Amino acid sequence: MRLFFYTFLLPFTACALDIVSMDPAVNARFTTGFPDAPEANASAAFVAHGIDLSGLGWVQREPTHPATLVTPDCAVYADHQPMQVGDTIVFAAADGSVKTGQVASVSRARLADGTDSDLGIARFTAPVAGVAPLAVGTFAQPEDLLSYPVFLSGHGPDTLLIGTNEVVDVVVTGKTNPTFKYLSEGRITGMANGQSGDSGGPSFVVKDGQPILLGVHLEVDQDTFISPLVPSLRSIVGSELKTIPLPPGR
Repeated sequence: MRLFFYTFLLPFTACALDIVSMDPAVNARFTTGFPDAPEANASAAFVAHGIDLSGLGWVQREPTHPATLVTPDCAVYADHQPMQVGDTIVFAAADGSVKTGQVASVSRARLADGTDSDLGIARFTAPVAGVAPLAVGTFAQPEDLLSYPVFLSGHGPDTLLIGTNEVVDVVVTGKTNPTFKYLSEGRITGMANGQSGDSGGPSFVVKDGQPILLGVHLEVDQDTFISPLVPSLRSIVGSELKTIPLPPGR
């Protein structure tokens, strides 16, 4: 079975999401107005057509910094691209309105041995209404993620882009930040690869029309794997965190 990832990046960094034969009708999340007044791509050709992407947000002061809502008042991001207390996170709601959350505190998820991961967690001053938090996908064994097709989202010229790829490696050992990698060879139309400017972009699969978060972008062709970090994440964000067990990908 294959899986697809989403990774969001904004038009303001040098390294945009690399999508083979990118087609705006297929790959652009917004048609105009990003980042202040984004208009959603309503084309039936859009690769994520019909999927609620409202929980995928960005930092107002730096739209190239993504943040993904996991509970009504908490979002995750790449800690090596630090969030600041007082930052405003922007979300494009499904009804076309713009919603925001102000960061009250930041922390990091940890491995079982207490080692810090690169998964940053921002808590807002109040819940963000009208935006759908993403559930986190979990796996019985880390290698069960192999061969999943995934959506990757990142920035492009004046919009956010979404493409697809496949998980080809998973590394969860000792004090190493848990990661997974996706294909970088055999380029075909629509295949996406996260770049060095895409840090924090969410990667996820879709089940019953809803995106399920798997990771956040760490470095070229590699994301932080959230499933092994769920116990720590839940201890910080609370019981409102929703998890969905997923079957092996192969």
